[in-house]
Amino acid sequence: MPQSPTIVLDMGGTWFRSAIHGIDRQLMHVSRHPAFTYVVQDSASVEELQEFAARFVLDEVSRLQAVGGTQSTQVGISFGAAINGHTSEILNASQLWGPGSGGFDLLHRLTESRPDLAWTLINDVSALALYFSSQLDVDSTTRMCVMTVSTGIAARTVETATGRIPLSRNMGLQGEIGHLPVDFGIAGLGILSCDCGAAGHLNAYASGRGILKVMKAVGARVGKTDWQDLGQNPELWPIVLTAGLLRGDPHANQVLDAVTHVLARAVHWIVTVDPEIDRVIICGGVAEGLAPYFEQRLRDHLIKEPMYLQMERQGSGLAQVVEFPKGSDTYPLLGAAIAAEKQEARRTVIRLPPTLTKFRLTENRWTEYEVMLTAKFESSMLENCLMALGAQHALVLIDRDVPKDQASAYHSALGTILDQVTVAAVNIAAEGKDWRLVESILARMEDANFGRRTHVLVALGGGTLLDAAGLAAGLYRRGVPYIRIPTTLLGLVDAGVGVKVGVNAMGIKNRIGLFNPPDAVICDMQFVERLNREGIIGGLGEIVKIGLVADVDLIESLERHWHHALQNSFYGTPQGYGIVERSIRAMLTQLSGNLWESELNRPADLGHSFSQALESLPDPRLGHGKAVAIDIALTLQLGQERGLTSKATVTRVLALMQSLGLPTFESRISTVQLWASLGDATVHRGGRQRLPIVTDIGQKPVFLSDVKESEIEAAWGRLKDWPH
Repeated sequence: MPQSPTIVLDMGGTWFRSAIHGIDRQLMHVSRHPAFTYVVQDSASVEELQEFAARFVLDEVSRLQAVGGTQSTQVGISFGAAINGHTSEILNASQLWGPGSGGFDLLHRLTESRPDLAWTLINDVSALALYFSSQLDVDSTTRMCVMTVSTGIAARTVETATGRIPLSRNMGLQGEIGHLPVDFGIAGLGILSCDCGAAGHLNAYASGRGILKVMKAVGARVGKTDWQDLGQNPELWPIVLTAGLLRGDPHANQVLDAVTHVLARAVHWIVTVDPEIDRVIICGGVAEGLAPYFEQRLRDHLIKEPMYLQMERQGSGLAQVVEFPKGSDTYPLLGAAIAAEKQEARRTVIRLPPTLTKFRLTENRWTEYEVMLTAKFESSMLENCLMALGAQHALVLIDRDVPKDQASAYHSALGTILDQVTVAAVNIAAEGKDWRLVESILARMEDANFGRRTHVLVALGGGTLLDAAGLAAGLYRRGVPYIRIPTTLLGLVDAGVGVKVGVNAMGIKNRIGLFNPPDAVICDMQFVERLNREGIIGGLGEIVKIGLVADVDLIESLERHWHHALQNSFYGTPQGYGIVERSIRAMLTQLSGNLWESELNRPADLGHSFSQALESLPDPRLGHGKAVAIDIALTLQLGQERGLTSKATVTRVLALMQSLGLPTFESRISTVQLWASLGDATVHRGGRQRLPIVTDIGQKPVFLSDVKESEIEAAWGRLKDWPH
């Protein structure tokens, strides 16, 4: 909650609004004044208009301090202009001050006049983005775009979890789409001018002022006098156009169709270049003034022109993520209050002693590694990896469970490529997945006089060995090269292809670990062809998981081939190879862009909220894949209870998992243990449960953070009664 009231203003192209934002986050003493712009005061100079804006703000602040009985020292201003988000300098405010407006440091002007106040100046659409992101459940939306269609047109994307609005490095701008050129769909209209003075911009046709110009031009061409006369009463254009739409006037429909068509195109461009946007909010005076016709027509355009290769499966998918909130007049004021609170927090944090000097070093580390899936190993695969690394020596760790003839093929290949190869057999069953295993690997590296550039560590085995070797490689000499060669199906589709490495500690799975990308991964299907049934089942749990959140075709392929999928010989066929290939591809797609897990809403966390407790059960122990399957089953039941997952989806997935030999229930565990496991996952996920819930198979899940223990008890009980 804010510690004191904040005075807030919204300076738009049609209205200037002001209010007091109380500590209860409610607006008080809201007032509205016609905007003082170059359209209204056509004889005023740019400098006079700028000075009036500054004077209005100062007078309103004094007035609100008096009427509100508050001596608040915080003022937040939402301003309809292109603003450098890094410096808060107004770069251009053509909607208010006309084509020659140029730059104006309003913040400096205000601070000079009232140095006793803490001023915050933010673009009005950025203020809207802050407000809407504060209202959303951040677990259900990753990135959001807010588009305003009013006196002008602009858009902002915002990361909902942090409220961060990405800005260009030099100018501090984003989303000034109103000043992009468009092809407007009314023949013979001619090219209209934007407030900024340029011709053919989106603002010139689809903003409030643009639509007015279009109506006047069309009216002159077809003889509609009521449209031609709008210049005398420009504020009446929404009423006149809506009346025409109500009557079915073809010219009114033509104008609305052309306007919404270019705006729908803008939405397409935005979500195409930023595919992480999963919600688009469109608001402003035009959107609300022409309701409900504006919303319906824009949705129609989005449905008729689906995005290339992205929306065919969902049909009207893009139209479903677009929202048109009502009553948005006060939202910029609320966003300005949020911006002021954030600015005050930064002021508090960065207040430094005079004797302290701060430095900051920034470096972006490029990460790239190759994952090779092959039906038959060729020595050239290793040779290419080793040549890229420039290594002359290798320490090869081989799980003793790997068949000797398969292991020797890699040993021999390395021997023909490198000057020296040292082979160490590792008894995973005896050493276990804990620090002792890592320490034994580190000791072997030390004995080999392992160098940072001259040596490479090669791990050939299952997930336990790959994890421990990756951790040792990340720790020894602060990082040495290593190559993974997974020998289990689980390793091929999950542990072998990611960047997380770790071992168990303090009785908890993977409590000690790193993000340490391998230098290369060789996924050899010949290893899978020698696995036993349990080894196959363990990998299928992770394959089902990634299919549910990323690839419906993978799930359908499992449904077609389930009766063969438990036979290791199946993975020597094109169909078996294809299932593994799709699984790896889907997993790498999920990792790409979030390798270090800066975004904690991870679809790949499906099956990993309760599985830790399941894997901790005493003998007979549950393997990772089976624990993931039970976790998925419970999560599906929770989703069904919430009305997010259909009963048909739950039935379909549980039936598939059971046909693949995967369990969907475990009688030896209590709901108290399951709840505790979710609690530990919550700590790991930044203090929120972030429980992935499948809504549509193959699509990004929604994330819940308010699941109660009683819900788990009820869902676990229903799962117990499911046919097993």
